[in-house]
Amino acid sequence: MIEIDKAIAALSAEQQREWTATHDGHVGDGCALIAQWTPEARRAVEVALHDYALASNDARGVLGEIARWSRRLGVALACVVAREALRYVPEGELRPLRAIETAERWTRGEATVEECRQAASAASSAYAASAAAYAANAANAAAYADADAAAANAAYAASYTADASADAASAVAENSSAVDGDWTRARDAELRRLCIVVGESLRTGAVSEWMG
Repeated sequence: MIEIDKAIAALSAEQQREWTATHDGHVGDGCALIAQWTPEARRAVEVALHDYALASNDARGVLGEIARWSRRLGVALACVVAREALRYVPEGELRPLRAIETAERWTRGEATVEECRQAASAASSAYAASAAAYAANAANAAAYADADAAAANAAYAASYTADASADAASAVAENSSAVDGDWTRARDAELRRLCIVVGESLRTGAVSEWMG
């Protein structure tokens, strides 16, 4: 991921030599290597990803890129985004929340792929507007070994969260043309807001928390 490459290039010469010695000069899979990173390298990566998210306008692309670099971090951030739309789930309907919680446990090594699949299936069967779909896909991202599939599901979580917000924002429009215009503007605004949510999650140390 180019943002990670930039972060490593910005380290001091001594830190870059340490990086090369530790990682054979490659970023590789962040999930496998980050436990060995120096505090300076971790912080540089956190800052790089934070800045990347805040400079973006579409959380779908942000989550997709991060998930391709690290599946586990991508899933964790997809869950952060999915939680943003839980307010649209009917009161008492807990299956979408359980799907997200199961995926979050997977990122910590506390849930299996099969548990994620079961929780996602249960969320998909819940009648909870878009909420069931985004929660199921956030959880399903953990069940794919392929990085591109995980990235697609992470992006899907962002898309459904934005769509749920857009639906709510356009509900007061008086006619279909106004609804269409309001919905598009609301979705785009929500995708931008979700970039900020992702960036702030990274700023608080998510890289170390989910991948340390």
